[in-house]
Amino acid sequence: MSLLFYLLLWSSFHDIHLSMTQINYNETANSLEIMTSIFLDDLEYTFEDQAYGKQHLCTKLEKDSAEIVLVEYLSEHINFTVNGEEKYWQFIGKEISPDLASVYCYLELVDVSKPKTIQISLTTLFEKYDDQQSIIHFKGPGNKQEYIILDHKTPRKELNLAL
Repeated sequence: MSLLFYLLLWSSFHDIHLSMTQINYNETANSLEIMTSIFLDDLEYTFEDQAYGKQHLCTKLEKDSAEIVLVEYLSEHINFTVNGEEKYWQFIGKEISPDLASVYCYLELVDVSKPKTIQISLTTLFEKYDDQQSIIHFKGPGNKQEYIILDHKTPRKELNLAL
């Protein structure tokens, strides 16, 4: 059997429920550049549970509504407050991961000048899995780096970036 078959079989039955997110502060553009990786099968199951139906993300069968459904879902589950002010991200695009198991979603928060505090709330798939975790790697101003793990007990975290 093909390697693709085994990859698809593994991704359909994995027991690990986590998403990975990279957030980079771009001082030149005064923006936060965000890439989040979510297992495709878990995301599709969640869409089905929420009556969106199967969207076939990142496949030749992808529905016309898939990107709208994805952005709507992400907007409910990825939120930021910068210096006490709620900020809204822009959807840049999506692509499938090289192993075909995840979707990479690219977002950007603009007009983020000199952030002192950033509160991150990232709850993708929390409604589907009790053990879901979101692992975040943050690179901020002055090369400040932090790793954060969000889960049901701690769905948001505030970063203090004061130098």
